[in-house]
Amino acid sequence: MKTVLVFAALCAVAFCQHHNEHGAAHALIHKEVEALLAAEPSLTEEQCAAKCDALFEMVVDADEAATDATCKTECQQ
Repeated sequence: MKTVLVFAALCAVAFCQHHNEHGAAHALIHKEVEALLAAEPSLTEEQCAAKCDALFEMVVDADEAATDATCKTECQQ
């Protein structure tokens, strides 16, 4: 029983750490988009997303797709 509880606790910690990293990355992209729009308020959504994407060049395809999607979402707001 103790083994199951320890395993469950480790899984919970790992999940929280992964969630916090994702949240931190999203917050970083959000702040950068705010800065882009403050510097150039006339940017279109497409221009904003392109500039944001250029700031976050990723090597791993899944990470690149995730940052692209987050940039696009943040630029729509």
